[in-house]
Formats: sequence, C-alpha cells, structure tokens
Amino acid sequence: MQRSQWFLTVKSTRNEEPTTNNMSVIIFCVHPIAGSVNASLKLAKQLKEIGHQIYYLGVPDCEDYISQHGFDFIAVFGNWFSKGWFADRDDGQSNNVIRDFLQERAGNKWIRDFMLSLSKGEDTEFLNIIEKIRANLIIVVATHYDSFIWALLSHKVGVKCIYLHDTLCQSVAYDIPPITTGIIPNKTITSCLKITFSWHYFFFKRFLYQALLHFGVNLYSKNLLKKVAKGFNYPIEDIDLNTDMLAPKLKLPELVLCPSEIEFPGSINPNRFYAEAAIDFERQEVSFPWEKINQQLPLVYCSLGSLRMISISQYRKFFQAVISVAAMYQDYQWVLATGASQDIGYLSNVPINLVIVKKAPQIALLKKAVLMINHGGTNTIKECMILGVPMIAFPVGFDTYGNTARIIYHGLGVKGDIDKINHRYLELLFRMVSTNQYYQIRCQMIKKVCVETENTLLALKFVQQILSNGEMKISA
Repeated sequence: MQRSQWFLTVKSTRNEEPTTNNMSVIIFCVHPIAGSVNASLKLAKQLKEIGHQIYYLGVPDCEDYISQHGFDFIAVFGNWFSKGWFADRDDGQSNNVIRDFLQERAGNKWIRDFMLSLSKGEDTEFLNIIEKIRANLIIVVATHYDSFIWALLSHKVGVKCIYLHDTLCQSVAYDIPPITTGIIPNKTITSCLKITFSWHYFFFKRFLYQALLHFGVNLYSKNLLKKVAKGFNYPIEDIDLNTDMLAPKLKLPELVLCPSEIEFPGSINPNRFYAEAAIDFERQEVSFPWEKINQQLPLVYCSLGSLRMISISQYRKFFQAVISVAAMYQDYQWVLATGASQDIGYLSNVPINLVIVKKAPQIALLKKAVLMINHGGTNTIKECMILGVPMIAFPVGFDTYGNTARIIYHGLGVKGDIDKINHRYLELLFRMVSTNQYYQIRCQMIKKVCVETENTLLALKFVQQILSNGEMKISA
C-alpha cells in the first residue's frame, strides 16, 4: 500500500545521504517524556552529522531525557514550569478518581493562564533565545498540548516550523477512525458509517469532558483560542480543532515517522508526509543484569510503557499474570519492565526464568526477543515491526487503541483486554501467538518493508527540502 510519494528538486536514491553547503540552526521542541525525545533522536543525529546545529528546547523537566544523548538543551519558562512540575503530576491514574481529576484540572488551569500570559507579550524569553541562536527551523514534536504553544511561538517569531508526529494522530478523515478507537476499517458502507459516527462521538466526548467537567479551564474553548490567536497574530480560522491530537493544530507541514505501509489505507492529507520509522538503534539505554539472562532460551519481553495509564491494581494484576505464565513456560526466558513509578516489592512467586526490572534497554531486548507483550505505544510497535517481533498488545489509553487495531490489521499480533487479565487469559494469548507461524511470517514481511524504508532517509530529505524552500512536494 503506497500512501503518498514525495518528489525532491534534487535527484535522490536509496542510501544516498543528502548533503548541505549551508549550516542551519534547527530546534526540536519536545514534551518531557521519553517517547517524545526518543522519536526525534535519529533525525536529530542525522541532521547534526551533515553539519546542522541542533538544539533541544523545552521546559526544565525535559533536560534529563535529552542530556544523556549529547545534544545542547535550552530550558525555557522555568518560572512557570520549574523542575519537577511535570514529574510531580501523576502521569496516569491512581485509585482516587476525584484526586486525579482535580489534579488534571489544576494543571489545565495553569497551562491556560500560561498561554494567556504569552499572548499578552510575556514570551520575551523564547523570542530572545530564537534571536540569539538565529534559528532557521523549529521542529515541534507533536506529543501533547504544548505542541500548540510551540507552533504559535514559532509563528510569532517568523521561523519555519513543522510538526513531527510521534503518534498516528491526524485530522478528521471519514475513512480512517480516530486513534482512540480500536475500529479496523474496510471499504463497506457499514464501516464508513461506523467511522463517521466514531469521529462525531469522539468530538462529543471531548466537548463533554472539556466544556462541562473542565468548565472555566477548557483548553479547547473557542473563546480562549480566539484570545490566544489574536495575541500571536494567527488567524483563528486556521486553527484545526477537528483532530484526535492532544492539542489544536496549526496549518503546518507534518512529518510522520512511520512508513505509510503501516497505516490504514485511506485519504491522503496534502500537508502530511509519511517517512521511515526513524528508530535510533544507537540511543543510550539503561543498564541491565544480562548475567541473569539464559541466552539459550527464546526471550519474551513484557512492558506496558513508561507512563502510568491505568490503576495501580490493574498493573499488579498484569504483573502477577506475567509471573504466573512465565512459571508455566520455563523453556522461555522472560523479562518484565514494570515502569519507574511502580512498587515491585509486593510481587511474589517469581520464577528463576523471569527477570523483573523497573526500566529495561528495550532495543537491546527486542533484538533478542521472539515475542513482546506491550501496551501498543507508537514507538514500541515501530521497534517491534522493524525487528520482526510479534506482539500481544494490551491497549491502555489514548492512541494505544488505534495502534493495536493496526497491529491486528497487518497480522502482527493479537489484542488483549487489560480488564480481563489473569494468568489463564494471558496464557491463551501467549499460545495463540507463539504457536502460530502466521504472525512470524507477517512480522518478517513488515520488517522487510520497514528496513527498506529506513534506508531511504526520507525524513532527512524532507527536512532538507523544507530548509531549502519551505515546501513539501507530495503527490498521490
């Protein structure tokens, strides 16, 4: 499935690295989570290797995610978001729904007040930085709501700006469902109606949640967006609210770090370009007790990501189910990464063939793995795809549902229901994937596509094209 083709003004061939005679200053604006930074690393390194000056810019909490990779980091707006502001906010759900909601509401109110202050001219810190380093291009990693703010600031300073998508979020398209659903489309009328309804339902739920529950601090309020857009001299009619992103979207070129073959077939957005997965296999990873691994056994790797997205009790049930199934299958080596925020002291009956850690070197483990049990996160599924690893995906929120639907559509694994998790259910899914050669064959086919696309350097060429004339050249 070829979704779009991109034509350059210069001849480009596979494995031919673009060259540049003019060094440009490029800024990556990121959200303070590992996925946002990891998604951009390979492209940032490629740009740096051919002579561009690369900076990462973000709130102080971003520094820990960037410093280990050797890039210059510029912290901004620390007076609003001091070190620990994001870390102190719960990334997911505790067992107290009211506390979680009040915490989220307080955070949204703070972000609203921050946006209003910027629109009133309190953005000199950002403007001075851009003027000092003479930026030529700002690449906004479109992870969270701050992508809207970085894009508006870029517009105000008059610097070229693009979105770099680390998810498969997009503007409304009635042949592709919202990323928050598990719908798998086909070409029937029933499917089209179902997808159309899913988009309307998605926007209705957003309205209820933002306008009613978050009344007074609704970050999607048109009154708020009008005030902010006016302060940034950006036309309100060019702000796209009809998207499943976690933020409103400006009219900018969009670079998606995912091969088009992984997407559902559907409409082509002329502002949107699908490149390679851009996996940085050389990125710095955490240490790991490799001496505990039996290299003679096939390896199964389990992780539900670095962000807390479900309740503590659900995590505990999942971890205990993995422990039980690992004990049943002693002819496999198992590795379970629980996440840094999890307390693992309560876990019991851990078999000798299971290694439990809070953080794991995912790339290194996937190179050895025959199967991964994951949450359907975008970076994780891309890494599984390019390394040919079948998956059991337990979607736990936001884009993991749509990602899991793509896993099923392409035959790369099966879907699990986190609400049904126990050792019998997990064992059934494990046997289903581990004993069926279909998944191995499909994974090897997609791996071939991903590796071939990875070698084209399309993302790098895309950025070079933007730097040279500010335009994308895409045709169906």
